[in-house]
Amino acid sequence: MSSAAKAAYLLAHPTCPICGGITHDIDHEHPTDLVRGALCHRCNSRVGSLEAALRLPPRCFQTLAGDLHRAYARTGHVNLARFTGDLSYLGLTKDEYRSRFAVVHTQLTERYVYWTEVTVEGMTRRTTWIKTGPLLDEEEAQKVLHRLQDPARVPPHLYIVLTLEPDDGINSPYPRGLAYIHLTPGAITNIMELHRAEAAAAARDAEAGLGKHGGATASR
Repeated sequence: MSSAAKAAYLLAHPTCPICGGITHDIDHEHPTDLVRGALCHRCNSRVGSLEAALRLPPRCFQTLAGDLHRAYARTGHVNLARFTGDLSYLGLTKDEYRSRFAVVHTQLTERYVYWTEVTVEGMTRRTTWIKTGPLLDEEEAQKVLHRLQDPARVPPHLYIVLTLEPDDGINSPYPRGLAYIHLTPGAITNIMELHRAEAAAAARDAEAGLGKHGGATASR
């Protein structure tokens, strides 16, 4: 859609069909890319995450999709009570959604552990990861986690991600599928120190720049 077409569509569909709020986004079906309706930001984000839980992602599940899959892995149940309006909008009953959700979840059979050093930038698409796997079971994955979190090995501080991935032969260079994120002991404090050091360096650079400018002014 062009900007003008989007504006016209939102003007013609001012009310979110799920919550009744003001529409901001044009919602579309991912398989076909066809426009499905206009939604508010919140409902569009939630519907997108609900749909993401029904397909295997190239990287990790979106936040809500991951939350649903982690709850399902822990309890064998997914609570859809708060999403009734979303499912109705998507044209799915709760049973239909659960059935499709379970099909995706049963494909998450391979366990891997990824890790990378903590930086100010955090985990991004540019992050380079070290990985091990596939692992035999959850117990073996926990052994790797405990070894990486051993205080005797710290620093360096690490981001550690345990994943459940599909057995599709892809040797992914980054975490994908269902992720469980961990840190080495003291990593949060280390991250805060890195941010403080970065802010102090930026302040010094700014002060030095002002000093140079002031000196140049004085010389004139």
